[in-house]
Amino acid sequence: MHKYTELCALFEKVESLQSRTEMSLEVAKFLKKCSSEEVEIISYMILGRVAPMFVKSEFNYSERSLINLLTKYTSLDINSLRKESGDIGDTVHTVFKKIGNKGKSLDIFQIYEIFWDIINTSGTGSILKKNNIILGCIKNLDPLESKYFVRTICGDLRLGLNAKTLLEVFSFTVVGDKSLKEILQHSYGVSADIGFIGSRVVKSQGLNLDDIQALPGIPILSRLVQRVGSFDEIESRFSRKVYVQPKFDGLRCQIHKWNEQELESLGVDQRMWSKYVDEQKVGTNSLFGTDTKSTTKVKLFTRNLEDVTEMFPEIVEYARDLSPSSFIMDSEIVGWDYKNNRFLSYQETMQRRRKYSIESKR
Repeated sequence: MHKYTELCALFEKVESLQSRTEMSLEVAKFLKKCSSEEVEIISYMILGRVAPMFVKSEFNYSERSLINLLTKYTSLDINSLRKESGDIGDTVHTVFKKIGNKGKSLDIFQIYEIFWDIINTSGTGSILKKNNIILGCIKNLDPLESKYFVRTICGDLRLGLNAKTLLEVFSFTVVGDKSLKEILQHSYGVSADIGFIGSRVVKSQGLNLDDIQALPGIPILSRLVQRVGSFDEIESRFSRKVYVQPKFDGLRCQIHKWNEQELESLGVDQRMWSKYVDEQKVGTNSLFGTDTKSTTKVKLFTRNLEDVTEMFPEIVEYARDLSPSSFIMDSEIVGWDYKNNRFLSYQETMQRRRKYSIESKR
């Protein structure tokens, strides 16, 4: 079981490198020593997250809140230190180096739990509660750990790595080169959970990746439009007949519907993040959650893997009424003006893409 300080030392090393390949090799060297569970968590942490993009797991904690917290906790001028350093992580590193924090060797799993405690703290007085969790944790971290801990919760980890880079890292981890990258790209394409892919790669040592299949509740990476110069060029790209349809100007969306009991019968691998998802916060459509009212779940995802289920309740209800008990449907969300019997403009359709006052835009 690796300590958080070891992971932060890796972050510091990666941040100092210029070459993408050198970064990948450095991360791969670290992951070789990790269990599959650690690889799953670390894969999210490297991206400054605790779960895939499609899981609502934002910290909702600002840099200003942290500065206010540290100003009350110490006698130091945190605002001035922040201006001098240009980075909140470096600021906190300086602060706790001055204070003399030595850390208590928390492991990666413990930090992962604390991250989820912060995320799942909401409602009245949530900032005060988050402050208590954050300060309590930082007191047990050394300056380097504090630097990357606060960067993560403030949403600015600054490592310069992304999911595509991690696929290369996974290949280096198990075979020492990029030869698995193509099959890993396919696996990630049909199951866009980077931590799960990393865990499977390490657990199987790069074998049996072909059996990673599309699963309702886990978005598929959308293929983007490729421009062509003529109809002849379109014909040359396809060996069989194709259908051409008008392009509606709306929001591309995947509609996922599944039955919880059927999914469990398939022996679906549990994700590390699933047990931390707060059902009251994200609603009753969570992938591995329990809904006493219905075992039928519906989720809507954009092409950027954003969960927009709560923004389009009528689509959710329509999907529930469709006869198949399980499906993944690619679609385009376009608003409709019932009074004038016409499509709404893109700008009007996008007004629905909001967190609050959904009903006012129905």
